[in-house]
Amino acid sequence: GTFSSDLPHARAHCVNRPFKIVKDRVGVEGGNNETYCPNCFCYVCDFKASACQGWLRVGHCHAHDKDPYWRALREFTRTEMLSNSPLLPALGCDEAAQTEAHR
Repeated sequence: GTFSSDLPHARAHCVNRPFKIVKDRVGVEGGNNETYCPNCFCYVCDFKASACQGWLRVGHCHAHDKDPYWRALREFTRTEMLSNSPLLPALGCDEAAQTEAHR
């Protein structure tokens, strides 16, 4: 199949906004990862990039599936027991992501 930018996708897989893997997980240094198209989703929170409270604040714009840190943080937000932890807000996962983790 052909990838379509019209379908929802993780920011790292956006064909309209090239993604650059960066060493610094926080901040906007690193190839315009903070930009996104209307169909980009946050890899960590699994919400539209435009709605992710941690996008710039804690570097969710740099999240991708090849980094063990981001994979672990994504799982953390999806695990019901851990999703109740006060660490989620500290890690930049908004209330909507916490609610989604309870589904």
